[in-house]
Amino acid sequence: MELPIITGELQEHNVAHENQINFCKSIKNIFPEYFAGVTVLDIGSLDVNGNNKYLFDKDTIYLGLDLASGENVDIICSGHEINLPSETFDMIVSTECLEHDRHWIETLQNAVRMLRPGGMLLTTCATVGRPEHGTRRTTPQDAPLLEHVDIEWSDYYMNLTEDDFRSALNIEENFQYAKFEVEHSTYDLYFVGIKSGKFMKRKNRSIDSISHPFQKAHQELLKEVDRARQEGIGLREDLSALTKAHAHLLSQISLAEFARSAPRFEEEALLQSQKAELAQMGARATKLEAELQVLRAQYQAVIASTAWRITGPMRRLANAMPSSQRLLLRRAAKLAYWTVTPHRMPRRIAFLKQRGGATMSPSRTPDYRDMVGRDHYFLDDATVLPEESFDPGFYRYTRGLKGISALDAYKHYLEHRNSPQIYRSILEVPADQGVRLLSPPERDAAVISAVIGIVTYGTSIDQVKTIVQTALKAATQSLSPHKVRIAILDNGSPFSIADLQEEVDFSQAPENGGFGRGHNELMRRAFEEGADVYIAVNPDGAFHPDCLRELFNLHVTKNGNALIEAIQFPEEHPKFYDPITLRTDWTSGACLLIPRDVWETIGGFDENIFLYCEDVDFSWRARKAGFDTLTCPTALFWHDLSDREESEWRTREVLISSRYLAHKWGSKKFRQWVETVLVERELAFSREELPPIDDLPIMEDPGSIPDFDHEFHYASVRWW
Repeated sequence: MELPIITGELQEHNVAHENQINFCKSIKNIFPEYFAGVTVLDIGSLDVNGNNKYLFDKDTIYLGLDLASGENVDIICSGHEINLPSETFDMIVSTECLEHDRHWIETLQNAVRMLRPGGMLLTTCATVGRPEHGTRRTTPQDAPLLEHVDIEWSDYYMNLTEDDFRSALNIEENFQYAKFEVEHSTYDLYFVGIKSGKFMKRKNRSIDSISHPFQKAHQELLKEVDRARQEGIGLREDLSALTKAHAHLLSQISLAEFARSAPRFEEEALLQSQKAELAQMGARATKLEAELQVLRAQYQAVIASTAWRITGPMRRLANAMPSSQRLLLRRAAKLAYWTVTPHRMPRRIAFLKQRGGATMSPSRTPDYRDMVGRDHYFLDDATVLPEESFDPGFYRYTRGLKGISALDAYKHYLEHRNSPQIYRSILEVPADQGVRLLSPPERDAAVISAVIGIVTYGTSIDQVKTIVQTALKAATQSLSPHKVRIAILDNGSPFSIADLQEEVDFSQAPENGGFGRGHNELMRRAFEEGADVYIAVNPDGAFHPDCLRELFNLHVTKNGNALIEAIQFPEEHPKFYDPITLRTDWTSGACLLIPRDVWETIGGFDENIFLYCEDVDFSWRARKAGFDTLTCPTALFWHDLSDREESEWRTREVLISSRYLAHKWGSKKFRQWVETVLVERELAFSREELPPIDDLPIMEDPGSIPDFDHEFHYASVRWW
């Protein structure tokens, strides 16, 4: 009977395994003679999520073949290597196996050889669109026998197509009937083919008949399998003993090598420690020198004041008085300051009123949530503070000017009080230079391929929908035809990806490896697949519609040589950034654009950090490698922390990560202080109970990049 070759048929189903079962049952309904009283070989028969025996009646001779022993496995062999006689089987079936088979072409060709004329070949496998699975790097539990073969096989995966089957099987010549189906909802490829020739069942159906040629081969094969298993037990015992002996020998060699090299390592470690300490002392000396200059200026101002001259005789007299009388004299001097110079009193009163709203204390902090861009950098006070009332230390600190020792703070205040200039720089910079950086690039930008990576843990489906939907909205607003896709790695959350209608690349981590490890895995995949940039975002945030457009514009303007963070709202991060150059000491991982060049130069996040501070370390390493770290004030990312409750575990994670950061970047003082806080707050019983980090790597020659002077801000701040 000549039947036509059919392609491209489609069925609608819901669940992957249910779809495959329905397909097999539909073939059984059409061709029932192939499922009763036949000889069957099942390639890849291990019972992982069920097996194919249910399809056949009790009179069928059913043999299961797989790479190692297990439930529903009769023959331990690969599909391309089994050498049973040609034209042996009435039916050969293989479900959910071929995408893991390195030798799938040879396996299919071997199956056709062993198939009798008119026999049926029935297969299901993964096709284009199905995520990789069953490999060591993804979900090894889905293909547990691959590890028994070799490393290359356990890392192999390939989705197959109809064209692959046709090129391997020469279907027009070998089959009188062939049918392909593609299940798009679960990315399944189904194939059923009837080999050319007339189908005739064997007359001898007795399973116990030794005269049955196949049964003889079966019995001999089972005997060989049993002998091989017995021999394998002995070989495994010998191999185990050899492995233990080898491990012991390696440990002895390692101890000897360590004993020989330990003095050299200790000397190098001591030298590095001394260099780091010397660099810190130098930085501290520079800082103290700047503070000393400020104190000297304040001292000279006091010496030159009218009050100081008037109270001179009183001070000399006070030296001979008892302490109680000196206290009264100081009070009299203070009264003289306010009465002897009455022409200054109105300005002093005005200053005291004004200063009450200018100290930036938590209770008086301005509402920055209503500000955008750089508004909070500009002074708008109408009243000029008198020099004797001006606090240069406070001004330097809040304006990011602490490191400029030669700056006359009061002169700088008078010149820039109401000017839209950057307070951090004493250079004359055109007022539109910062705006120029944030303008669309003058040249036409190439299409950017971007992956937005989201690592979830304990995340609700509502949060996932919000971040995904706002990301897609922002992608459509980016004006240029940039290619943006979304990848999610779940470390353990209650949501089901089936509840998300939008298309994303979803994968499940085998364990919760933390923020940095999760993003490293997504970054690795993104850049291996050709992405130009990776955007790491927190799952509890949302994109402003213009956010991606602004990030992409600045990325192109900077030629891909910078880490770029978005501004967080409704409340910004307090760390300082330069509104002209847009530089900042480190960039937050809440919404962070990472170019390919950065990944290829310094790698990803430090996986020794489980949570918090990984973005600080990543930014510092990028700066050390010559990249910029920038804030894009026109790219807004909603990340509301106002309702986040303080908890002991979060505080402990922050402190643990800060301790490692101080170790890595050479600040013994900060590390000791953090350890003291951990013990005093009873987040650790003792220093000895803390995780060991002394053997973990440290940064050589960190220079002036790390900032431990501002505690957990790790940068100068605009408010506190």
